[in-house]
Amino acid sequence: MFREEWTTKAELSKLIRDGLQRITDCTLLIVCIMSHGTAGALRCEDDNRSVALNDVMFEFTRKPRPELPMVRT
Repeated sequence: MFREEWTTKAELSKLIRDGLQRITDCTLLIVCIMSHGTAGALRCEDDNRSVALNDVMFEFTRKPRPELPMVRT
């Protein structure tokens, strides 16, 4: 388990990619992202831009190993 802080879309994407690379043996992955924002978007500190939740979910499709299943709601 690890906790990181992010302020921009690029930082959040890098944290997700780096975190997925660290996984070696995992049967369940739970990710919590805390942020202000509006429905379907997270607010960033860089010029108050937002990150669409779909963009965040897309980062998780770049799995480190193709045999890892992905389930989401």
